Amino acid sequence: FLMHKGVTVFVTEGQWYVSSAVECKHLTDQGACGIYETRPDICREYSNSNCDYHGGDYEYELFFSGAEQLDEYARGVLGDEGDEGDEGDD
Repeated sequence: FLMHKGVTVFVTEGQWYVSSAVECKHLTDQGACGIYETRPDICREYSNSNCDYHGGDYEYELFFSGAEQLDEYARGVLGDEGDEGDEGDD
């Protein structure tokens, strides 16, 4: 996820979330769907009742805006456990 522009990962109250701050290319200037009749299934099934829109400051336990940040965090927490194939490279 973190390889894509506008995507972040954050942790709050121990729960991990993926946030996508991207705008659909089919939105009209008025904010309506420009392809409503032929919109994809993912849009047809979407409900904003489970969308946690939040403006302003938000307190995160952890926040990652890039894959490098997440990798650095993972290595700090997990150590080199994921580097099993690198044992002979010392």
